[in-house]
Amino acid sequence: MKGQKLYSRRGFNQLIVSAGLMGVAGIAQRPAFGTTSRYFTVQEFDGRHLFATPGGEPFFAISFNHIDSSAMRYPENIHLWQGRYGASEERWIKERVAPDLKAWGFNSIGWNQEVVLREPHYHWHSPNWTRDHYNWAGMPYFHNLAFLEAHRWKLGRKWPDVYSRDFEMWCDYVARENCAALADDANLIGYYFTDVPLLV
Repeated sequence: MKGQKLYSRRGFNQLIVSAGLMGVAGIAQRPAFGTTSRYFTVQEFDGRHLFATPGGEPFFAISFNHIDSSAMRYPENIHLWQGRYGASEERWIKERVAPDLKAWGFNSIGWNQEVVLREPHYHWHSPNWTRDHYNWAGMPYFHNLAFLEAHRWKLGRKWPDVYSRDFEMWCDYVARENCAALADDANLIGYYFTDVPLLV
């Protein structure tokens, strides 16, 4: 349209992120801090409950999802993965992912898995990030605890008896496998348990 300002992809992303932050701008600009802690917490600021950084500052999470390198390892582009990053997840995250997310205005990492197979009879995600991946990124993050595979887009949904001893044992394993490695990380905002569950 005539007279309309054109934005690059990066400029447009920054515009969207800025709009999302407007709702907490009044709180974030004031030097009103909450209680300090070793971890992210939820605290009340002027009657609103928000995430708080370990330093007690209000934190509005603008997160990016589906951060996964598997799309760079197809026959037609694996040369880029090998040539630019030496086939190294660490280099890819440090040299490309974290700098880009920060430049685009994102301040945290959300769901990092990607759909790697979506065929008529089989759908699946890539593996979750590890503590090393999060350390390389150096950003606050949310981590998935896969207690339940009940995604609405996934054909092989599993509906366990959530009151059973078997399910309790499975949840204990998932928690041990993930939380033991992440529990003392000051960048961990919190956990989520499944992706868009189909409840009807």
